[in-house]
Amino acid sequence: LPLIVLFTPLRDFLQNFVDRHFKPEEIDFHGTIVEFSPEAQLMLSSGDILKILAGQVREQLNVAEVDIYVEGADGNLILKEPTRMEFDALSLPSVERRMLEKGEVIVPPLDNLRHSLYIPLVLRRASKYEFLGVIALGMRENGVGYSSSVIKSLRKFGADAGKVYYIAKLRENTGHNIIDRLASIEKRLSNLKTDLG
Repeated sequence: LPLIVLFTPLRDFLQNFVDRHFKPEEIDFHGTIVEFSPEAQLMLSSGDILKILAGQVREQLNVAEVDIYVEGADGNLILKEPTRMEFDALSLPSVERRMLEKGEVIVPPLDNLRHSLYIPLVLRRASKYEFLGVIALGMRENGVGYSSSVIKSLRKFGADAGKVYYIAKLRENTGHNIIDRLASIEKRLSNLKTDLG
């Protein structure tokens, strides 16, 4: 435990030194994902948004795979992109889960051979986050890790993507409610015609 306590500040210091003195990797997700513009959002379903999100993240970060898990009604993280036939859920230690719920990007332990980074998909409301899910990145194809500046931009990106996804889900739910109401009105009108006829 004392070694871990000493190692973390040293690792952070070295990472910041490398980022400052060498050209850090810069990624501009906001400028590259055109589909997140308000005009484009109107035409895309939440599933479309997750598919575009996974593709753009895979391309921009040069990772082997991107899995997007969305929080279900029971609190479990269920795989939504890519869609697979089998049920697939992400199980995280409670400490990591709480950090993700606070909007923090998580670097999984080295023994995790499937994912190299967890980006929280969150909706920011004032100073609090509403947790929606996790963007789980596979290993980078170039073998490079993530600089602190990239992790910082990915944290903001997770909040931006969460907002777009949340709005799409809200729009879909509103659409379903309207369709249900119209069906109910149509049924009442049909019953009224039957009663009158």
